[in-house]
Amino acid sequence: MIEIKCRVCGDTFKRCASILRKDKTIGYCSNCVRSEREKLNVTKRLQRERERTESRRIKEEKYIRSITKIRKCKQCEREYSTTKNIEGFCCIQCSKRYSNNLHELRRRHRLRENGKIDYSITLDKLIKRDKGKCRICGEKVDVDAYSINVDGVFVANSKYPSIDHINPVSKGGTHSWDNIQLAHMHCNTTKSNKPFYENEEGQIRMSV
Repeated sequence: MIEIKCRVCGDTFKRCASILRKDKTIGYCSNCVRSEREKLNVTKRLQRERERTESRRIKEEKYIRSITKIRKCKQCEREYSTTKNIEGFCCIQCSKRYSNNLHELRRRHRLRENGKIDYSITLDKLIKRDKGKCRICGEKVDVDAYSINVDGVFVANSKYPSIDHINPVSKGGTHSWDNIQLAHMHCNTTKSNKPFYENEEGQIRMSV
């Protein structure tokens, strides 16, 4: 038997002199050999897990590519990739613009069905006629109550003037001078097509 000093931890241990040429780990104690083998097993296990994860990722990417289609946005006509089988929009902004445009087209169609459209009506003329006051709440409108967002889109605030149809378009109202009045954007939106009446001051009040 001979005494050997471990190359890692420095502890001394005994080994039979006859196995010096056969045992490649003769320079390491049993604890260090066991610890090294455990580390190696952990490394191999982690490597296998990484390989399985990478394999799943590659398969998922191949599947997504196989079902991905190139479609054209219904609003801006820009091409975009999607996994849906229906035509759509490249972003939320385009979806909102398309919805607003469709609503406006339907509204204009109803106006044409309701009667003759007076194309001499403008917001500036209406502001002069109603002396710049909202006919719903009686307060002054503000032509500067607007902003431009980062996309360059005009955004009207609550005090911005708008053309309100006294008899709503959805209920047969016409786009004529005797059926329009000046209103804040907020008041017009709140009124919508709800029932209303005119008070003594000539202002419109919604019935409850």
